[in-house]
Amino acid sequence: MEGEQSLKDRMLVEALERMVILGVSLEDRGSFSETGAIPKVFVNHKERKVQRREATDEEVEMCRKWEEEKKFLVYYLIQDEGLWPDGCTFPRYTLLYVDEYVNDYKFVKEKSIKACGAVPAFIVNMEEPDCSERAEISYQNVDGLIINMS
Repeated sequence: MEGEQSLKDRMLVEALERMVILGVSLEDRGSFSETGAIPKVFVNHKERKVQRREATDEEVEMCRKWEEEKKFLVYYLIQDEGLWPDGCTFPRYTLLYVDEYVNDYKFVKEKSIKACGAVPAFIVNMEEPDCSERAEISYQNVDGLIINMS
């Protein structure tokens, strides 16, 4: 039990460190740190609009379900549309997460995020759930809000 709590604490610390590197707003980092509230961003790529929104109960439940199934901690939620190779779009959520592999944390921060501009994410395809997958996405910071550029 103590070891599991220790892992969860390490995952939380890692999530906050990644949020700092990504440039997540101080407001969102504080809320996540204090209450566990997952910051959410809604992106409308066509209209080029990015909005901070509160995650609904259903979205929080979706994150918790994936956390349990995939053994990771979600620290950021992006709602937007993905693009199929044929040009059609599909509704998706991008869950930025920290996994249980503590030995990889330094590599992820130094090589993936800082050096390559890529962050580990789980892409939830709302139209075709079986197509949901882990990925490293390119991201952009828009006034402290993170968007999926992949």
